[in-house]
Amino acid sequence: MNKKNIVVTRARDLKETVISLDSLYAVLLISMLASAFSVQQVEANPGTIVVPDEYSSIQEAIDQARPGATVHVKAGIYLEHVVVNKNGLRLVGEDMDTTIIDGGGTGSVVYVEANNTVFSDFTVKNSGRNLYDSGIYLDHSFNTSVSSNSVINNNLGIIYTSLLTYSQEQ
Repeated sequence: MNKKNIVVTRARDLKETVISLDSLYAVLLISMLASAFSVQQVEANPGTIVVPDEYSSIQEAIDQARPGATVHVKAGIYLEHVVVNKNGLRLVGEDMDTTIIDGGGTGSVVYVEANNTVFSDFTVKNSGRNLYDSGIYLDHSFNTSVSSNSVINNNLGIIYTSLLTYSQEQ
């Protein structure tokens, strides 16, 4: 190869490199524009549900709530059993003395099997009388706050169970 052929070859290689960079810039620009103008799903604030304004029972509000939501319960007597099975829910009564969950003498009144739950400002009463019936039953529920509640006339007040693993080497 002579000098002229080497220069032409290198010029052609350089031109191909420039074209490749231009193509790369075009792809990047198109990608950036596409992401800037695309509709992306955004997780909205899970919000607050008010009982009985939006749902007539606490359980119905829990069933409809998204994880992380607050269920605010106005003063009243709620004859029901409550199962909290969604992580991050906040159940807050209007006033501990006037926001009452009454289990009617059967089962556990409030059963929490979710994590990161807040349960406060309720009177919880009238569980069943079987061995593990309780006012509030925390079943493998971690990082859960139970505060400012009155737990009365229950077989057991508050139960907390957790899964313990035990291994014994033979």
